[in-house]
Amino acid sequence: MEDREQYLKSNRRYLLPLFVLICGLSATALATYLVNENLRYRERQQLQDVRYQVERAIYSRIEAYIGLLRGGAGLFAANQTVTLQQFRQFVQRLEIQKRYPGLQGFGYSIHLRPQDLAPLESSMRRQGLTDFTVWPSGDSNELHSIVFLEPPDARNKRAIGYNMFTEPTRRRAMIAACDLGEPRLSGRVELVQESLGEDFQPGFLMYLPLYLGGDAPEDVHARRARLQGFVYSPFRAGDLFSSVAAQLQLRGQAFAVWDGNYVVDKSLLFRSSPAFDQKNVRDFSRMQVYGNTWTLAVARIPGGQAPVSTKTLWIIPLLGVIASLLLCYFTYAEIGQALRRKESERQLRETEETFALLVRLAEEYAIIIMGPDGRITDWNPGAQRIFGYVDEEVVGRESAIFFTPEDQAAEIPEARIRKAEADGQVSDEGWRVRKDGSRLWMSGSVVCLRTHDGRVRGFAKILRDITERKQTEESIKELNLELEERVLRRTAALQESKEQMEAFSYTVAHDLRAPLRAMQGFAHALQEDYRERLDESAFEYLTRIMRSAERMDALIQDLLEYSRLSGSELTFQSIPIAEVVQSAMQRLEGEIARAGAQIELHLEPAHAKAHRATLENAIANLIINAVKFARPGTTPKIIIRAMEQNGSVQICVQDNGIGIAPEHHGRIFRVFERLHAEDGVPGTGIGLAIVKKGVERMGGKVGVESEPNRGSLFWIELPKADPAG
Repeated sequence: MEDREQYLKSNRRYLLPLFVLICGLSATALATYLVNENLRYRERQQLQDVRYQVERAIYSRIEAYIGLLRGGAGLFAANQTVTLQQFRQFVQRLEIQKRYPGLQGFGYSIHLRPQDLAPLESSMRRQGLTDFTVWPSGDSNELHSIVFLEPPDARNKRAIGYNMFTEPTRRRAMIAACDLGEPRLSGRVELVQESLGEDFQPGFLMYLPLYLGGDAPEDVHARRARLQGFVYSPFRAGDLFSSVAAQLQLRGQAFAVWDGNYVVDKSLLFRSSPAFDQKNVRDFSRMQVYGNTWTLAVARIPGGQAPVSTKTLWIIPLLGVIASLLLCYFTYAEIGQALRRKESERQLRETEETFALLVRLAEEYAIIIMGPDGRITDWNPGAQRIFGYVDEEVVGRESAIFFTPEDQAAEIPEARIRKAEADGQVSDEGWRVRKDGSRLWMSGSVVCLRTHDGRVRGFAKILRDITERKQTEESIKELNLELEERVLRRTAALQESKEQMEAFSYTVAHDLRAPLRAMQGFAHALQEDYRERLDESAFEYLTRIMRSAERMDALIQDLLEYSRLSGSELTFQSIPIAEVVQSAMQRLEGEIARAGAQIELHLEPAHAKAHRATLENAIANLIINAVKFARPGTTPKIIIRAMEQNGSVQICVQDNGIGIAPEHHGRIFRVFERLHAEDGVPGTGIGLAIVKKGVERMGGKVGVESEPNRGSLFWIELPKADPAG
């Protein structure tokens, strides 16, 4: 019998620690899995955000180019006949190579019948295209020959005279544009311009139909009958989408675009990085772009930083295993201690006596001792004070007398006892009832008391009145719910405001600027082509129109830049100040030369933590201000300094200009604040506001030191960065 008892004790000593170890390792595996899944979800979310940015940028570019085509359509609508020279002058004013990155050209193709072929070739040769020939003739009675294509570089000259209607992909897009009277994009094609031996890029074309008489007829048959031709633009896909990638400055991600719905090599238009791997793509999106479908995908590339580093994921299983082993050890030690209880019976009795004394002295706690049947055998004065009974009223009764009628009906008191007997201890919290019927919220636990051989010898219940704390927690919970609702409403309102601002910026950028450029082009054309028919007043009015359009365009550009700084996410990196200053000066090379300004540089090899484009724009604004606000009759002299001090980098732009009164130092950084009339010094009144907003978005400060007729010193202060960072 003794051997059997020893065997059972030994088994109990090992089985429970083993069970604890298995539970701990299982919990560790589950935690590791859940954390890893969360990291994967956040990575997918980040890639979806990047894909949304790429889509927005592509749509924005395409809309800008559509606006350009509409401006060209206006030229043909305003003139019965447009010559090569007039078209070339119009396109030169648009500055497409500067303002429309990725655009290969801007051209016009004429719709003609075979009988019109000889007169067309003769006309174009008289205009200077001595080798002009329509090619290939094709088998159709309908031809569409390229007659104008600017700029006249080697690539575009190769396409002059090309009959685009002979190629099926181009023909489908041209027919759709003609029938609908709307812009249409072609599918993936090989541009004629790609035949010069350079590295091949796939391309596509954008068509806008022109009709005799100007407006689009009501029905399809009339549109085909009155089709004059198309203003169109060819695109090298690599050049276009590379400019989008450069604009977004993606780090750690790359995107690819395919023509159509199928992701195959023959339909690939662009891949922003050689490291782009289709296997890493989580999902694809379909872009409907003026009658054509593009498939867009974004993937993380090697070396890209994950949204949350997975390099530390190993810590979770490591800590879980360590914790499980420690818990197993402590359980083993505790069981070993319990099996040695016989040797500690005397100490246990002394402990029980001490415990009974403490129970009597614990006034803040209700301590209730019950027998194996759950009936009360003793309680302390604290319980008597809290519940309001005397000993004779509770001893021998079940502890259910302290529970609410609802809990008694649900047999909760009996369930607590059974749970304590099964688990050794159970928490006990809820509403309890005093003798006078009043309720209080109590918290504590029920402990099962056992003899040395494991038999139940009773139960001990320890409770404390926490009604006040419970009421406080309920109040805090209600306040938190109200606060969450407010935050949700506020977040929704901010999101709606942001979307409205983005929509407004989109409208300003594409619906207002295109008419302004058309206004400039027509006004300039009137001055040049009708100079002898206009008197001086009319000529001056046209000049004012052009100046007003230029000021409005500059104002729109500055407003868009200010809006972009308010809402866009900026990525900071270590920026060498000397490179940024030189880049800003190259942008302003023409303005500096026209003003005859002298610039002196004192640039330490300093690096700032900043966003490159925003910093360059801020420095350029300060330099052009120094050039514009020179004192009459003096040569602008500008000193640019960059230095490190106290963990920061300071950039100063000092001039010898007209200066600013101290009372106006705060005003000049506000939007639309101008201290001088527009006739005196041109500008929009937003440049310095853009400087301030951009510098503050980068965590820096900006200021000015100036007095009238003593020049000005504008300074920018930014956090210092490690050159290797």
